[in-house]
Amino acid sequence: MRKQISVASGIMRWVRGEGLGIETLRMEAKAKAHLSGCIRKKTLANYER
Repeated sequence: MRKQISVASGIMRWVRGEGLGIETLRMEAKAKAHLSGCIRKKTLANYER
């Protein structure tokens, strides 16, 4: 199951196929911590392969 992450303000920087890059300008601390954890988990999983 995927959780929704709310970003109050952001800019889309790039799109490649199904992927995209967003610069977050403003978001709540709880959402920022959740996003950081998701990125860290995904990054570690990629290095463990």
